Amino acid sequence: MIRTYDEKAAELFADISAVPEYFVRDSASWAKDAQETLVFARQLETIKRRMYEVKYPELKNRKFVPESNEAGESTEYLTFRIWQDYVMAKVYVNYMTDIPMVTASGSEVSVKPYSVVDGYQYSVDDLRSARAANLPLIDKLAKAVKTGIELAREQHVAFGTPEANSYGLLNHPNVTLITLPTGTWSGATAEQILADLNHLVTTMVDGTNELFAGDTLVMSVAAKRLLETKLMSAGNSAGVSVLDMFRKQNDGIAIETWTLLNDANAAGTGPRILFYKRSPEVLEFEVAIPFEQMPVEVRSLTYSVVCRAKWFGVQIQYPAALSYADNAGV
Repeated sequence: MIRTYDEKAAELFADISAVPEYFVRDSASWAKDAQETLVFARQLETIKRRMYEVKYPELKNRKFVPESNEAGESTEYLTFRIWQDYVMAKVYVNYMTDIPMVTASGSEVSVKPYSVVDGYQYSVDDLRSARAANLPLIDKLAKAVKTGIELAREQHVAFGTPEANSYGLLNHPNVTLITLPTGTWSGATAEQILADLNHLVTTMVDGTNELFAGDTLVMSVAAKRLLETKLMSAGNSAGVSVLDMFRKQNDGIAIETWTLLNDANAAGTGPRILFYKRSPEVLEFEVAIPFEQMPVEVRSLTYSVVCRAKWFGVQIQYPAALSYADNAGV
């Protein structure tokens, strides 16, 4: 409702009939002027040609866990066979009869696949409006669904899927949790932090009788920044940081960051560090169906498309080639 006179005018003219004719006439034109101004402003508006989309953090699961498609889309069970050979020989003595015989034992582990689903829908009017605006509506919706499934994969690779009784790279129960000599790096010296990192490396090599040596260290962004900025000594004129020294002592170990480690410790309240051998021999993310779209379903004037991916989850063949360390960082 548009007021034809303000409060001051009301005080001066108690009765509307007493308002001067020119005041009423000009006030009545305000609504028209507002509409004309709105139309004029719309004509001056410029719509950017570039489409701006919501940005998501970099998805790193494909980088950290090798993918396997060996199972195929129709596989109902994926079975791993683990063999243990016993080949210890001993010194022979004349007439000895208890000669050791080579034996082998095997075990099988089977996992079932699970599907993750997403979808999109649009109406006849949506299509016509998008066509008039020259917008690729269906392509945008399909891309959004694909992004949704990729975001789900990031979480599934990191923490597994409780509904499917599976674990992820950051919370597998068979991976050893290492207690670091210092543990909490807040307030620790550069030498103590370096000792913690080297403890992770040494523990894996020694604990597996040199079968496995980790090649990837993954931590929070804050933890890596601490390693990059903390100098080995206050008077270090060369500016050698903890990270520089660690790399010098452990050539070939990659240092990576993953924000999902920020609250990945056992209590779910603090940081976790992951050290492991990044190899398909050690672990894989088994994929049955990377991505597929079902046929379009029509209901009334609406079209719906269901999409899905089908996974077996993270499979860790050699848990000894991975280790966790909690509470390290800032």
